[in-house]
Amino acid sequence: MPDQTTAIVFRPPTLADLDAVVALIVACSQAIRGTADAANERRVLRGDWEREDIDLATDAWLATLPGGEIVGYALVFDLRMAEAATCDSYVHPAHRDRGIGTPLIRLATERLMREATSLPSQQTVIYGSTSTATTTLPAGCSKRRSSQP
Repeated sequence: MPDQTTAIVFRPPTLADLDAVVALIVACSQAIRGTADAANERRVLRGDWEREDIDLATDAWLATLPGGEIVGYALVFDLRMAEAATCDSYVHPAHRDRGIGTPLIRLATERLMREATSLPSQQTVIYGSTSTATTTLPAGCSKRRSSQP
Protein backbone atom coordinates (compact mmCIF):
# COMPACT_ATOMS: atom_id res chain seq x y z
CA MET A 1 0.00 0.00 0.00
CA PRO A 2 1.40 3.47 -0.80
CA ASP A 3 2.66 5.75 1.96
CA GLN A 4 -0.28 7.75 3.32
CA THR A 5 1.69 9.97 5.70
CA THR A 6 1.19 13.09 3.57
CA ALA A 7 -2.38 13.26 4.90
CA ILE A 8 -1.38 12.46 8.48
CA VAL A 9 -0.69 15.23 10.99
CA PHE A 10 1.64 14.46 13.90
CA ARG A 11 1.23 16.50 17.07
CA PRO A 12 1.59 16.17 20.82
CA PRO A 13 -1.48 15.08 22.77
CA THR A 14 -3.27 17.17 25.37
CA LEU A 15 -5.50 16.03 28.21
CA ALA A 16 -8.45 16.85 25.93
CA ASP A 17 -7.30 13.91 23.73
CA LEU A 18 -7.37 11.39 26.57
CA ASP A 19 -10.66 9.66 25.69
CA ALA A 20 -9.81 9.46 21.99
CA VAL A 21 -6.42 7.89 22.74
CA VAL A 22 -8.09 5.45 25.13
CA ALA A 23 -10.47 4.51 22.30
CA LEU A 24 -7.44 3.90 20.04
CA ILE A 25 -5.74 1.70 22.65
CA VAL A 26 -8.99 -0.21 23.26
CA ALA A 27 -9.43 -0.80 19.51
CA CYS A 28 -5.89 -2.17 19.32
CA SER A 29 -6.42 -4.39 22.36
CA GLN A 30 -9.71 -5.72 21.00
CA ALA A 31 -8.10 -6.51 17.65
CA ILE A 32 -5.24 -8.32 19.35
CA ARG A 33 -6.84 -10.05 22.32
CA GLY A 34 -10.53 -9.79 21.55
CA THR A 35 -11.15 -7.86 24.77
CA ALA A 36 -10.26 -4.57 26.43
CA ASP A 37 -10.89 -2.82 29.72
CA ALA A 38 -11.53 0.80 28.75
CA ALA A 39 -11.77 2.01 32.34
CA ASN A 40 -8.41 0.49 33.22
CA GLU A 41 -6.80 1.79 30.02
CA ARG A 42 -8.08 5.28 30.84
CA ARG A 43 -6.74 5.08 34.40
CA VAL A 44 -3.33 3.86 33.25
CA LEU A 45 -3.05 6.38 30.41
CA ARG A 46 -4.07 9.32 32.59
CA GLY A 47 -1.54 8.17 35.19
CA ASP A 48 1.17 8.03 32.52
CA TRP A 49 0.29 11.49 31.24
CA GLU A 50 0.40 12.94 34.75
CA ARG A 51 3.80 11.49 35.66
CA GLU A 52 6.33 14.15 36.61
CA ASP A 53 8.95 12.65 34.30
CA ILE A 54 6.71 12.80 31.20
CA ASP A 55 6.17 15.98 29.24
CA LEU A 56 3.41 15.45 26.67
CA ALA A 57 4.81 18.26 24.53
CA THR A 58 8.10 16.39 24.00
CA ASP A 59 7.50 12.75 24.96
CA ALA A 60 4.25 11.80 23.19
CA TRP A 61 2.77 12.08 19.71
CA LEU A 62 -0.56 11.58 18.01
CA ALA A 63 -1.08 10.72 14.37
CA THR A 64 -4.31 12.30 13.16
CA LEU A 65 -6.24 12.28 9.91
CA PRO A 66 -7.11 15.65 8.32
CA GLY A 67 -10.51 15.59 10.06
CA GLY A 68 -8.84 15.13 13.45
CA GLU A 69 -9.43 11.38 14.00
CA ILE A 70 -6.60 9.92 16.06
CA VAL A 71 -5.17 6.87 14.29
CA GLY A 72 -1.80 6.53 16.04
CA TYR A 73 -0.09 7.29 19.34
CA ALA A 74 3.41 6.92 20.77
CA LEU A 75 4.93 7.68 24.17
CA VAL A 76 8.51 7.49 25.43
CA PHE A 77 9.08 7.12 29.13
CA ASP A 78 11.59 5.99 31.72
CA LEU A 79 14.15 8.03 29.79
CA ARG A 80 16.52 8.16 32.74
CA MET A 81 16.13 4.58 33.95
CA ALA A 82 19.46 2.78 34.15
CA GLU A 83 18.13 -0.45 32.65
CA ALA A 84 15.92 0.77 29.81
CA ALA A 85 14.04 3.64 28.29
CA THR A 86 10.68 2.59 26.83
CA CYS A 87 8.58 3.49 23.82
CA ASP A 88 5.01 2.33 23.41
CA SER A 89 3.12 2.93 20.19
CA TYR A 90 -0.27 2.12 18.75
CA VAL A 91 -1.72 2.30 15.26
CA HIS A 92 -5.45 1.75 14.84
CA PRO A 93 -6.07 -1.67 13.26
CA ALA A 94 -8.03 -0.08 10.39
CA HIS A 95 -5.05 2.14 9.55
CA ARG A 96 -2.12 -0.27 9.73
CA ASP A 97 0.30 -0.65 6.83
CA ARG A 98 -0.28 2.96 5.76
CA GLY A 99 3.00 4.48 6.87
CA ILE A 100 1.82 5.71 10.29
CA GLY A 101 3.88 3.59 12.69
CA THR A 102 7.26 4.36 11.13
CA PRO A 103 7.04 8.16 11.61
CA LEU A 104 5.81 7.63 15.18
CA ILE A 105 8.86 5.45 15.86
CA ARG A 106 11.10 8.03 14.20
CA LEU A 107 9.70 10.81 16.43
CA ALA A 108 10.22 8.66 19.53
CA THR A 109 13.74 7.72 18.45
CA GLU A 110 14.64 11.35 17.82
CA ARG A 111 13.43 12.18 21.33
CA LEU A 112 15.48 9.35 22.78
CA MET A 113 18.55 10.52 20.88
CA ARG A 114 18.15 14.05 22.27
CA GLU A 115 18.18 12.50 25.73
CA ALA A 116 21.04 10.15 24.89
CA THR A 117 23.81 12.45 26.05
CA SER A 118 22.65 12.00 29.64
CA LEU A 119 21.92 8.26 29.40
CA PRO A 120 24.31 5.49 30.41
CA SER A 121 26.42 4.40 27.44
CA GLN A 122 24.86 0.93 27.36
CA GLN A 123 21.26 2.16 27.69
CA THR A 124 18.74 -0.16 26.04
CA VAL A 125 15.56 1.12 24.48
CA ILE A 126 12.66 -1.27 25.04
CA TYR A 127 10.06 -0.87 22.33
CA GLY A 128 6.53 -2.06 23.02
CA SER A 129 4.16 -1.72 20.14
CA THR A 130 0.99 -2.74 18.41
CA SER A 131 2.35 -1.46 15.12
CA THR A 132 5.69 -3.19 14.55
CA ALA A 133 4.69 -5.93 12.12
CA THR A 134 6.09 -4.05 9.11
CA THR A 135 8.17 -1.48 10.96
CA THR A 136 11.94 -1.70 11.27
CA LEU A 137 13.11 -0.68 14.70
CA PRO A 138 16.05 1.69 14.99
CA ALA A 139 19.47 0.30 15.93
CA GLY A 140 19.73 -0.26 19.67
CA CYS A 141 16.02 -0.92 20.14
CA SER A 142 14.57 -4.24 21.16
CA LYS A 143 10.97 -5.41 21.30
CA ARG A 144 9.41 -5.86 24.71
CA ARG A 145 6.30 -7.16 23.11
CA SER A 146 4.85 -7.25 19.68
CA SER A 147 1.13 -7.29 19.87
CA GLN A 148 0.29 -8.26 16.36
CA PRO A 149 -2.58 -10.73 16.02
